[in-house]
Amino acid sequence: MSKLLIIFGLVLLMTVPVSFAQAQQAFEGSGSAVISDSLALSDKITYSLTGVTRLAPDQSYEGWLVNSGTGALQSTGLMTVDGSSKISHSWVSPDGDNLIEDYDTVVISVEPVPDSDPGSPSNIKPFSASISPEAMTHIRHLLVSWPEGDDAGILTNLNIQLDVAIQHVDLARNSDTLDDVLLHTQHIINVVDGDGFPSDDIGIVAHAQDRKHAGFAGPSVAAEGANVEAAGANAVTGRAVAVHHVDNVLGVQKYIIKGGG
Repeated sequence: MSKLLIIFGLVLLMTVPVSFAQAQQAFEGSGSAVISDSLALSDKITYSLTGVTRLAPDQSYEGWLVNSGTGALQSTGLMTVDGSSKISHSWVSPDGDNLIEDYDTVVISVEPVPDSDPGSPSNIKPFSASISPEAMTHIRHLLVSWPEGDDAGILTNLNIQLDVAIQHVDLARNSDTLDDVLLHTQHIINVVDGDGFPSDDIGIVAHAQDRKHAGFAGPSVAAEGANVEAAGANAVTGRAVAVHHVDNVLGVQKYIIKGGG
């Protein structure tokens, strides 16, 4: 039995179980294709398979990304099977393309060597996995763009705002004057609430609440909603940590105002 699992990743990985397709010829193997960040957002795919059927010397496995709506194809390179019947292969888009934005299907084909038609996969496709359009819509909200037309997804924005909050926690801690402590403490509150500089006018709380899009995708992809909910919960925990740091800074303020130390 051949099986391929797609995993879309950001900082927190989201696992998406999917169906598999099997060619007429018997092929064995299973594994995953992981989309993650390299030089740009979601520009890298990594294949990890075990128990893979070894091919004849004049054949090779090749990975493909496919947009099922437009038919667009992107080869992710020829793959070798090592002595342990494993495939470990990575490919990074040379143009920094967001692979989650552009594709919804992963295919591994069997190609002749040499290949007379290198621009498209052969009819032998022992491994494939695809995400439904309904699920992809909400996955892209999480990882590509939300609100519609924005250049970052919910989880991306959430992580960015958490980083901003932590940056201003550090600035407050390292401040030499009470005015600077007050300034950066207010900045942290602004980022949490999404109100004023240096927030994105949405805020950590709202971004964390928007992880509900994982649940919208969940009915289409088994277990996906629960996994992304866990990722969102981790982000909310991060928010709680940031607020805890704010409380600590406020305690320092009160101490200074009262003339302590």
